[in-house]
Parts: sequence; structure tokens; C-alpha cells
Amino acid sequence: MVGRFVFSKTYTLHARGRYKRCARRCVTFIVVLHASLVELAEQAPRCHSAAAVRGVLAESQDLIRNALDHDENPQDMVSWFSRLVTDTLHSAGARELTGGATLVLTGPVGRGDALPSSPIQWLVECPCGLAPDDIDTEPLAQLITQVGLVSQPTVLGVHARYRQDWLALIRQHAGRHNYGELAVFADAGTWCLAEVLRVADPILFLREALCHRPPSLKLFRWFAR
Repeated sequence: MVGRFVFSKTYTLHARGRYKRCARRCVTFIVVLHASLVELAEQAPRCHSAAAVRGVLAESQDLIRNALDHDENPQDMVSWFSRLVTDTLHSAGARELTGGATLVLTGPVGRGDALPSSPIQWLVECPCGLAPDDIDTEPLAQLITQVGLVSQPTVLGVHARYRQDWLALIRQHAGRHNYGELAVFADAGTWCLAEVLRVADPILFLREALCHRPPSLKLFRWFAR
């Protein structure tokens, strides 16, 4: 059995033939995957508890190994895994684990080229109505480690900030030409990338981008472990 997995630079997902055009400008790809992969991807954003988050992340590793064993396209698997992790960590179950944080995925997951051995990294946005000190992502980081994945803080740390404070920090790093820190925001996409492009020269990120080309060979090495 197969299902339809739709993904794009804005990471819009539809499955089992349900497809509508993304409202934002983006490049959309339609990939036919085994139904088990599509079904797990559908479950990811619906995780309503820590147990559900744990189950989806654990099962994803078994499914990706099995898919590669049956000759699924490695790059399709990288995109599928990145989308699944993103949706899982944006779910209600993940928010419950962190005290209500909005996680902005960056690094390999944010770029859409994560392997199961890649570090899972995020920026922590504090929603209005909560205090940054009320947010704690350590329980989620521990859960990720327990299921065999890798949770790793960025160079910007794990402290929660309001969006306006993150935007101010982007402008601060741009003024100081701290392109390592700006790359973290660029990898996160969405409003982070928009602000980076507004205040910094995007040409300076081309060298960084060349270091993160599709990791198909690395995926085969992970699978062979």
C-alpha cells in the first residue's frame, strides 16, 4: 500500500490523496510513500501527550530503517523524517512537556535534511501570556534522548524569549556580523529567516549553505550501523 506525502519549502503536508495548493509561494513536491510512513506522518501533529510524542519518534526510526531496506529514495526519507520531527515537536504533547513553549526548529530539521543521527535543535519562543522562566524544554530534550535521537542546544542556548526579543537579537548579531549565530536563525526559516534576509546580506550565507547539501550518503552510513 502507498500514500501520498506532499512537502515543500514551507513544509505543507497532505496525504492519502488530500491535496490543496499552498497559499504561500513555495516549491511543492509530491512523493508516493508506503502507507505506514504516511500514517505516522499524519499522527505526528496530533500527539496530545508525552507518551504519543515518544511513540511517534521511536516508531519513526524503525520505519525509516525498513523503508531503506525496501529501497525507498534516501532523500525522500530525509524530507519525511524532518517533517515528522517538526510536526511532532509542534504538537500539543510537546507543548505540554515544555510548559507551553512554541519551538522553532532549526539546524538539520529546520533545513529539512535531518537524519535520525542528526542533532535536533530549536529556538524557544515564549507565547504571550506566559513568562520565559515558566518554560522548560529539558523534559522534552530528555525524552528525545531516551528514544535514541539526539537533542542538542544551539549556540544561542535554551532560554525562552518573546518573538520581539528574538527579532532584536537577530538585528544585534547582524550588526556585529556574527554569521554563525545568524545561520541558526536562517536555518529556522519562517519569521526568523525573513528578519535575517531583511538585515543581513544573503550572499554571505552561500558558503554555509554549501556545507549542508543533501546527506544521502550519510543516511546510508546511519542505516548500516
